[in-house]
Amino acid sequence: MKMLLSLVLLLNIFVLKAQDSDYNRKALLKELRSYIKDDKYSEVNARIKSAMSKFTEAKSDAELYNIWMNANYNLALAENRKIYLSNNPDTVKYMDYIYEVFADGLKCDSISRIPDDKGRVKRKFYKNINEKFSFFATNLENAGKFFYTKRDYQRTCKFVELYIKTELWKSGVYTFDCKEDSIPEALLDANASRLAILAVMSAYATEDYKTLLKMYPIAVRDSLRQALVLEFACKSYNQIGDKASYLNLLNKCFLKYPDKEYFFASLIKCYNDEGDTANALNLAREAVRLNPANRNYWFVKGTEEQICQLEDSAIVSYSNAIKIKNDDAESYSCLADVYLKKAREEDKRLTRLFADSFSKNDYLESQGRLKSLYVMACQNYESARRYSSDKMDLWFDGLKECYYKLNKGHELKLLENIISK
Repeated sequence: MKMLLSLVLLLNIFVLKAQDSDYNRKALLKELRSYIKDDKYSEVNARIKSAMSKFTEAKSDAELYNIWMNANYNLALAENRKIYLSNNPDTVKYMDYIYEVFADGLKCDSISRIPDDKGRVKRKFYKNINEKFSFFATNLENAGKFFYTKRDYQRTCKFVELYIKTELWKSGVYTFDCKEDSIPEALLDANASRLAILAVMSAYATEDYKTLLKMYPIAVRDSLRQALVLEFACKSYNQIGDKASYLNLLNKCFLKYPDKEYFFASLIKCYNDEGDTANALNLAREAVRLNPANRNYWFVKGTEEQICQLEDSAIVSYSNAIKIKNDDAESYSCLADVYLKKAREEDKRLTRLFADSFSKNDYLESQGRLKSLYVMACQNYESARRYSSDKMDLWFDGLKECYYKLNKGHELKLLENIISK
């Protein structure tokens, strides 16, 4: 039995060694040249793909990538002739061949840049690569626009990213890791930012948030769409769960675009979710300072002041919201809620005065304040009802309490009839 196991083990080792030695570079190159001689470029592609799927050595062979690039170059030319002759052209296939030209060329050069044993770098295929890139440069630039108009958003991202990498490669930058405050000079032109915007829009449409975050530092240079690009970047950080970057970018965006409600609303939600009411209130105060005519900012400020139990300030905020939008049922309702809360507190105070240290003057003053607060609450609930009669949650319960406390029996009965119907 042991002898049998040993034989199986030796056989497996022999098979593995045989598989490793199956890669015959010389024979492969000879086969590829024969295909090239007969213009069989599709066979060249298929053979190289097969070799690279099986052998590690093939994946790190710059010459194979150079041959692959040349094959796709010729296939693209053949497809281009069909386009000019209107002979059943396939534009998508044409663009895909061009993509492979650039992708294979970049891979070929990246392998060629690896120093040899003596530390020498011989970029022997650089001239050929540069020539092929120059020939199809305009096509690569236009490919992203073409696929964006076709709503092929995945290809849009793919081609724009390749265009960016190629532009960096031309300038001697071989890594694509752009930051908003350190964009390489090669990408400072308007064309790069316009294409990057297409990639950002496409990535957002396909929920490819990582690609979006890679592209947004370039796209954000376009001042016309900068706010939208930043909004998509914030949403992407939130989607991938990078809360620190999300919060950091929201802060920067609010300072830059305090009038854009998305940044304000998202940032204040973050603070509230974390229970950071102090920062939430400070943000709301800053927002109304910068945007005093914005109803929503005043409303949120009032909400934050209610959370912090700053009722008097909340009254001012909701009143300002109503001045901006006089049919604002929601603000009327919230303002009424504040007055009702103050009325309940005054009612408790009045009860204590009567029980503990009865003073006629204090009692009468408290009674007057109590009635005034209920009247204010009642008026605002009635306004909320007037402007939004279908949203009973804004006014019904509060108005019922006010009618009861103000001894408005007739109005209370009419109100209760609404429920009984």
